[in-house]
Amino acid sequence: MSDSPRTTDMTDSVDARGVDRAQIRRMLAWSPAERLQWLQEFMESVTEIRRLNEDRKVC
Repeated sequence: MSDSPRTTDMTDSVDARGVDRAQIRRMLAWSPAERLQWLQEFMESVTEIRRLNEDRKVC
């Protein structure tokens, strides 16, 4: 994976509904295996953040 979907040019990429088409195009340019790898890494990050915050009180 060469580029993160978060590092795309945002010029004219968001439609009237707020959908970022550049981000969609970036993800579709990746192979299914690359998309799965990105998703797995993202979920590992979420799990780590939750683990680090499990002792914090929720307001």
